[in-house]
Amino acid sequence: MKQFTISALLLSIVFVLIGCNNNTYSDDLKEEQQLIENFIQRQGIQVVTEEPTEWGDNVYWKLPDYDNYYFHLVQHGDTVSAELEAKDKVLLCGVCLLAALTAVPLFAILGEVFLRGYDQLSWSFFTEPTPTAYKAMEAIEAGEPIPGGIANGIVGTMIMLGMAVVVAVPVGILCGAFLAENSKNRFAQIVSYLTDLLQGTPSVIIGIITYIWVVVPMKGYSAIAGSVALCIMMLPLIIRSTEETLKILPASLKEAGLALGGNKARVMMKVQLPAAFGGIFTGVLLAISRVIGETAPLMFTALGCSLIRFSIDKPISAVPLLIWEFFNDPNLQELIWGASLFLLLFVLTLNLTAKYLAKKWNQ
Repeated sequence: MKQFTISALLLSIVFVLIGCNNNTYSDDLKEEQQLIENFIQRQGIQVVTEEPTEWGDNVYWKLPDYDNYYFHLVQHGDTVSAELEAKDKVLLCGVCLLAALTAVPLFAILGEVFLRGYDQLSWSFFTEPTPTAYKAMEAIEAGEPIPGGIANGIVGTMIMLGMAVVVAVPVGILCGAFLAENSKNRFAQIVSYLTDLLQGTPSVIIGIITYIWVVVPMKGYSAIAGSVALCIMMLPLIIRSTEETLKILPASLKEAGLALGGNKARVMMKVQLPAAFGGIFTGVLLAISRVIGETAPLMFTALGCSLIRFSIDKPISAVPLLIWEFFNDPNLQELIWGASLFLLLFVLTLNLTAKYLAKKWNQ
């Protein structure tokens, strides 16, 4: 009881300190649309639904995503058009410059990791466990490559990630569907607010809470505890992606399902969720890429292990934990680059896959 009270108090303190905006993506879109409408009114822009027969000196803008709407400047004409065009060019140049400045350190980091880690990638690096500090020291003194690899970390990462996905995906999708269908419900608003708070909670706090809730009762570190921590971190991302994807679906899909005699639950399972599969799956991939590199929560839950272990009730290793261990051992620091490159390529693959699916789903 004392442990539960302490953990609840910690959560309360975190929620109060973090307190974030409860606006959803849909709310932000509505605010953005309102700002656009206010700008149209201030600038004297007329919106017409028929294509003008004569363009003449008047200035029209045609929205690429809407076939039947045209914006007409009725007060300012070409002068304002040229002014806006000049401002747009300046803004575009500024954005491109900032993007280039942001990309420089990013590509510098990617290049450094790739150049130093590429030579370490081999079959043994992916199939053998981490060597001991003594074996690494002997290899360094003999001028030979450090033996062993990160197989124990890869196996542990996949086990914990798999268990977390099995729980987080169905729970997150069902919760997101509930929020999308009951946005005005008081209980749904509370759940939405708690989801935002959970998304902003530092990973180290989640690790401490999981330690109190899982590790202490089980009297030991384990893959189960690690997967619980990862599951908690994945839930907000899956919930939000599911909710927002369902909200942007055409209302006609739901109406058609209800008109054919289906109840709300059946329409959700058979019509809306399949239609939103691309967006939901993209959210799941992004959630996985978000948690796969976490170290702090696993230090409090999984602890680490130098052996390739498949037991879920024993301490187990993970690639982020290995990187931390390599950093703290001078004899194993050279293995940091290979492990970092593997993790980087894995996350990059997940993100590219998510972007591809999102683009294909939007077509």
